[in-house]
Amino acid sequence: MHNFNLLENAADSLSHALEHLLPVKQNMAGDWKRVIRDIAHTIELLIKEPT
Repeated sequence: MHNFNLLENAADSLSHALEHLLPVKQNMAGDWKRVIRDIAHTIELLIKEPT
């Protein structure tokens, strides 16, 4: 198990979203749901990161 800080976790979530996004021609509805969820999670973590 990885022990990520908020920024590392955000980057990992974004990377995972991109994995489900590409290749576009093979995307199913479940992939799009996962992409949206992972991007929302990325944004949430970036907002929580103290400046």
